[in-house]
Amino acid sequence: NGYAKNGGGLYIKSGVEVTVSGGAKFTQNEAASTGAGGAIYQGGTFNMSGSAYIAPGSERSNDVYLASGKTVAITGALTPSSGVTAVATITPDSYSR
Repeated sequence: NGYAKNGGGLYIKSGVEVTVSGGAKFTQNEAASTGAGGAIYQGGTFNMSGSAYIAPGSERSNDVYLASGKTVAITGALTPSSGVTAVATITPDSYSR
């Protein structure tokens, strides 16, 4: 999936709440070169629990972008599948290389 300006897989706008749980998986998502949040653009409320998994990525490539002042709420135990050591790559608004 990809090349949406922001949120190649999912765009969460202000005022919207999204919960990703169970076995939900985000893989191979990209945002446009001028955008942010390859997998998810988080501008609202984003909850995560269970074996939810956002494959490791990098800026604009399967990452979770946090707009200014936004967070990811862990609303239950994260229980990644065997062999998984990270459940998401986070890129905050203030991030720079």
